[in-house]
Amino acid sequence: MSGSLVLLDSVTASNDTSIILSGIDSTYDVFQVVVSNAVHSTGDYDKFRFTSGSPATPDTTAKYDNAYYVVRGLGAFYYNLVNDQTYTYISPYTKGNGSNDITNLTMHIFCANISTQGTYAYWEEASISSPSEQAIQTRGSTRHQTYQTMNGVNFFMDTGSYTSGEFRLYGLKK
Repeated sequence: MSGSLVLLDSVTASNDTSIILSGIDSTYDVFQVVVSNAVHSTGDYDKFRFTSGSPATPDTTAKYDNAYYVVRGLGAFYYNLVNDQTYTYISPYTKGNGSNDITNLTMHIFCANISTQGTYAYWEEASISSPSEQAIQTRGSTRHQTYQTMNGVNFFMDTGSYTSGEFRLYGLKK
């Protein structure tokens, strides 16, 4: 796949309560988000929303339908389906804020630039979380059922901030 990803936006977190990656447009059909070594200031949930408008504004309509499956190093498997949410959980488990707690994620986004369809995304996340430093792997998908074009993605938590980490949005060449 070398050479087929085009960097559209990049943010290096530095105590940010919200990260917005923008650049989704009709140039590409598929988009990829890569989050590397994200660290949290407090124990909280990672969430995301798609953005629209200018400037890019998180879409908070209750139209996010989500499904995810979680494998934990020190616990049982877990899966869940939720409908009509105003955001999407990346994982239904809180992230810790210990020195070894990190989150890495790869997400693919489809149909974001088509106003006659909902926007789809699927992701895979791997994280280490305190206090036991257990490994957590989440695979998830969402469908945002608003029929409008989206231009980015917003990562956020209810409390705390991303103290560090790299957030990147790529377009996949047609």
